[in-house]
Amino acid sequence: MPKPKKSKAAATKKNGLLAQRKAAKINKLRAEQLKPLLQQARVFHQQGQFGPAASLYQQILSLDPAYTEASLLYAEVLFKTGQLAASAECLRQVLQYEPRHAQAMFLLGVLAQHEQAPQQAIEWFKKAISVKSDFIEAYNNLGVTLKGCHAYEEAIACFEQVRQVAPTQPFVLANLGECLKETGRMQEAVDYLRQAVAQQPDFAAAWSNLLLAQNYLDAVTPAQHLADHQSWISHCPIPLAEKQFDFSQRAPKKKRLRIGYVSPDLHTHSVSYFIEPLWRHHDKSRFEVYAYYSGRKHDLTNQRLRSLVDVWRDVPNASDQALARQIYCDEIDLLVDLSGHMADHRLAVFARKPAPVQLSWLGYPNTTGLQEMDWRITDAVADPSPESDRYHSEKLLRLPGGFLCYAGNPSIAANAVAP
Repeated sequence: MPKPKKSKAAATKKNGLLAQRKAAKINKLRAEQLKPLLQQARVFHQQGQFGPAASLYQQILSLDPAYTEASLLYAEVLFKTGQLAASAECLRQVLQYEPRHAQAMFLLGVLAQHEQAPQQAIEWFKKAISVKSDFIEAYNNLGVTLKGCHAYEEAIACFEQVRQVAPTQPFVLANLGECLKETGRMQEAVDYLRQAVAQQPDFAAAWSNLLLAQNYLDAVTPAQHLADHQSWISHCPIPLAEKQFDFSQRAPKKKRLRIGYVSPDLHTHSVSYFIEPLWRHHDKSRFEVYAYYSGRKHDLTNQRLRSLVDVWRDVPNASDQALARQIYCDEIDLLVDLSGHMADHRLAVFARKPAPVQLSWLGYPNTTGLQEMDWRITDAVADPSPESDRYHSEKLLRLPGGFLCYAGNPSIAANAVAP
């Protein structure tokens, strides 16, 4: 006699019971076996022993691929060891089991930021916020990414969201100040930047931004400009033991004077339009040229500039002390700052005085405020003599006929018809 067929409802019920038993079994396995493994992995992780930590995370995930906490921690280890693609895959695995996991979405956005994929980062941060409307870290990172894309008004809206929860957070205040500066609201920008530094006195980048913004305010006097620029060093603590280098033991003079240039803008940027003609016409029989590039952009202009110098060093990840040591070991005779207080400058390197003569030129329209900066190149129009001299920490070297030589971008063709 044939067995009666089970109803669809009964089959569904049975499947549900089987799923519950499986889940219960996994939970028991976690409690008995996986949790101690996770605890040990976390110890290795916190101690920076990423190899042993990764092995344990892999072991846990082989037993339970849906163990979200282990996946997130493993993704972090992969990120810290430079395995970005594997880290992203680990986070996507989390989303397969938990499609609305906001933290996984956020971390994928952070990965996209790190890989300089801003549009992807924006999408992930917005997805995280759509799942978790009070996700302050996602709002902040979204604001930072939008700021980098020059979407300043949208970025301001994000930072305002963060400020409602963390009204005195220095980085939020500084980011707001920078966005306001870029939209021309200089007084508001200065107010926020001063608040940021008041909350975090050693926030040197915020103080530099404030100095830049104040250049656009008529109410700020030359004397105040000088005083505020000179106080920058107090917002950038530098251990005195690391600050000085000894030039007395150097070998006899080299045949050629060795000049070093430091800049984050040696790519398609306004600075390159002025530095390129100088480098093309350096007398190589008299000068040996070193470039210390602290930026991360690489393009055709960057390639062209590399070909014009004797030694090119990519130093975006070098600490200020490490870069100063490199410059000192390279025996640079004259070190040139091309940024002043503009974005991503390396004035803390110059404050350590790694070269016997240092000067600032080109990138910034005011004093650096550093006693260690010997000269600033300018002209009589930009800085009339003698009244401008008293408002500079540097000696002013005025070039006749102007201190700039513009070359333009050779990849942009001239108009066939004059305007």
